Amino acid sequence: MDALDSPDGGALTPVRSESTTAIQAFALLNNPFVIRQCEHIAARIQAETPEGMAVDSLFQLLLQRSPTTNERARVAIYARDHGLANAVQVIVNSNEFLHLD
Repeated sequence: MDALDSPDGGALTPVRSESTTAIQAFALLNNPFVIRQCEHIAARIQAETPEGMAVDSLFQLLLQRSPTTNERARVAIYARDHGLANAVQVIVNSNEFLHLD
């Protein structure tokens, strides 16, 4: 969690610092905890979603919106070729998931 600016529980700080570094991006891509959580999300989607609706459920769960036609097609192909857990990880690493507008 150090790479993601985890606050020090022993220090009083009125405002938490903000930073964006390459180390943070690598942590989200390669960290075993993040990968495991993506696998759990994929398993949940597969268990709760009818066949063929996984991409729609993925977008609803993680981005709180429906995918566009183009997004649905591209993510469905990616999930078919690389697995739903990897598609979850792509969405988790997307700007829309990481940053608030």
